[in-house]
Amino acid sequence: MPRIEDGNLKEGWIHIDARHVTGNHPAGHGDLYAPGTARQQITKAAEDVVKYGTRQSQPGRQLQTFEMKTKVNGQKDLIRVIVDSADGNRVISAFPVRGTTNHVPSPTGTPPATP
Repeated sequence: MPRIEDGNLKEGWIHIDARHVTGNHPAGHGDLYAPGTARQQITKAAEDVVKYGTRQSQPGRQLQTFEMKTKVNGQKDLIRVIVDSADGNRVISAFPVRGTTNHVPSPTGTPPATP
């Protein structure tokens, strides 16, 4: 079961909130959830995406990427979840995919560094 730790500006809840909920990340916002989306809603979506979604990364990689269309806070989107499989599926990021964010995993399965 994936879990969202508090984290920092590069991963976890602090990153997700700044980059994909409030849009206040120093590097700018990525694709945003509906206004008012709560941590509990994103946690539930991340659990569903990892459990029922499609794996986009190669099995065996430390960072695993999953995607699935689902509704979060009344807004239906393709949601991408990146987890660290070596750390009990700790969530690195979870966000709607609409084409305006730079969270495309590299061929090695690691997301690009966020300044």
